[in-house]
Amino acid sequence: MDIKMTSRRTLQSFLACFAVAVFLLLWPAIAVAGQDKVKDKLILVPKADEGARPDSVSYAEFAPAAAKPALPNIRDHTAFTAWLDGTITTAMKLKNIPSAVISITLDGKLYIVRGYGYSDARGSPMDPYTHMFRVGSISKTMVWVSVMQLVEKGMLDLDTPINEYLSTSLQVPSNGYDDPILLKHLMNHSAGFEDNILGISLAKNGAGITALADYLKRYRPKRVRPAGGEAVFSNYSTALAAFIVAEVSGEKDFESYVEKNIFSPLNMHNSTFREPHSSIEDGIAAATADKHANDFIMPIIKAPYDFLGPLTSAGGLTTTAGDMARYMLALLNGGNLEGRQILSGETFLNMQAKSHQNHPAVSSLAHGFLTRDYDQNISSVGHSGTTQYFSSNMELFPDQALGIFISLKGRSGRTFAQDLPHKIISRYYLEPSTLRQPPSRIDNIDERYSGIYLNNRRSFTNIEALYSLANFTRVEINGEYLITHRGGSSKRWKQVSDLSFFSADGTGLSLGFGENEQGKIIKLYDSSGITTADRASFFQTPNLFMILFSLTVISAIVTLIAAARRKLMRFYANQRSKRSTQLYVTTASTWLIAIAASLWSIINLMSDSFTALSNFPDTVSFLTITLINIAFILTLVSALNLYSVWRERYWTWMRCLRYTTSIAIWSAWSLTLWSWNVIGYNYY
Repeated sequence: MDIKMTSRRTLQSFLACFAVAVFLLLWPAIAVAGQDKVKDKLILVPKADEGARPDSVSYAEFAPAAAKPALPNIRDHTAFTAWLDGTITTAMKLKNIPSAVISITLDGKLYIVRGYGYSDARGSPMDPYTHMFRVGSISKTMVWVSVMQLVEKGMLDLDTPINEYLSTSLQVPSNGYDDPILLKHLMNHSAGFEDNILGISLAKNGAGITALADYLKRYRPKRVRPAGGEAVFSNYSTALAAFIVAEVSGEKDFESYVEKNIFSPLNMHNSTFREPHSSIEDGIAAATADKHANDFIMPIIKAPYDFLGPLTSAGGLTTTAGDMARYMLALLNGGNLEGRQILSGETFLNMQAKSHQNHPAVSSLAHGFLTRDYDQNISSVGHSGTTQYFSSNMELFPDQALGIFISLKGRSGRTFAQDLPHKIISRYYLEPSTLRQPPSRIDNIDERYSGIYLNNRRSFTNIEALYSLANFTRVEINGEYLITHRGGSSKRWKQVSDLSFFSADGTGLSLGFGENEQGKIIKLYDSSGITTADRASFFQTPNLFMILFSLTVISAIVTLIAAARRKLMRFYANQRSKRSTQLYVTTASTWLIAIAASLWSIINLMSDSFTALSNFPDTVSFLTITLINIAFILTLVSALNLYSVWRERYWTWMRCLRYTTSIAIWSAWSLTLWSWNVIGYNYY
């Protein structure tokens, strides 16, 4: 063998080894996206100044500058009702909302209970006392009231580890975290669980619904954060607390406990956590707003009943506006209604106290209730709720003796349901003279806040992690504003102190950030107080994912075109060349088929979210995952074949390089899918 040939083969071997080494070096960084649990990072959150907590600062400076006239009187029933009717009916027409109910309590009395729209295709009027709505996560407040009832009786202790209340089979494993989960961590959504929803959040029918105890064992999410750390919304935590309530109280189930200890004493006869309920089926006949005509009369589409099964305690309360008024009256009256006590006044007062706060600039949690500060004199506790077909909100203003509940049919009303209490408070209560001015603004916002932030209410250990790529917030700096982009909507923020921002759009919302020891921004805190997001590394960004996706498709297509041309020329150097070509073509074809199947599966899930939540993985999804796994295995085999391709040189130098480049792209794509838990069958 001459020196020239030896040198050439040495170079070829070096190139092959170099390609493999590059991807081995890339792997640790890519794998960060799919780690089984979030690594602890030091978050440096600035302490709030004494007496000037950022979340209690007014947003008045950023509101329209026009002088505000004298406040109208909310106790002028006729004028208030006229304004309320106009506000709600206008929103219904603009957002195609078929029907709505509202109840308002004031000064310890029922003030307003009204229905809007129609309850069925026959045009029957909406009766707020009998027509039943599903109120989503407002249900959780009854779990926390139940917990506090048992705390009053000495049967539960908020500082006790939950495993002390659970049988061995239901106890939550540590998953590498030494600190136990306490009962108060469930209330504060700070137990540290990841969040899984696909295939386990809804049931297609009432037959064969998983019992709560079985659900808690079979679908137990992993702990991915230290207990007592960040508050991140968790339906599993609520369901676990509901189970503890039933176990400790000796009741058959949580539904029985609530019926005996909340519904019965408050005479809430049109409320239930049980599924199905005969009147509920009729009650959701007009539930789909997006398919509803602008006049919200015809056509009215009957929606399928979304069985929540074991998660009813977290979002399955079905009730009326009339019953919710009685619930609010009891809470605002120290747990007493018409002489019947469900909580002591002291206990509900304690429940209003802050029990957890992610960041000084954002809202706090109050023993399971969400809080909101409007100014230094007005704040609320409550909860909003959204289901497949309903959007609801409840806010209680103890100092104003005011309670507001609204529920709308259709998800298009979600924003309006959340904004209505703000509209009422702004119009009838916010005196300009009482508004506290914010700290000095910072007009030159540091670019370090820019980036992609992945929502932490997500899965970290199964295939649902991939959905993080569609659930992110993009932050950019535009002059004196910080802009957040999420889900097709954008919001402007003004910086008022280091790591703290307030809405520049007059919504009263706030935003917080966290940094590490080096001063790098690594965390975003949403104003709700129960949503956080981690800054994405380059290898976790949707941009890189789409680049590798595109390169995989392009390289596979180029491979098939080249193979077709070569086949027409009937040119193969030898059998080894033919076998390598067949492997190459098969790998490319399988990736293309797998990607096509993935797109089909995604379209199916997006067009029918009910199926995604109740029946995942369906047949299409299972076949798609199988194809991806086959393509992954073929890519591994093709990578191993690199040595033979370069050593034997039965292809031209350019063809060997093209083969190596394709394998490199498919390997990087495979590693990316692996890091997002797509490779394998990682469902629950």
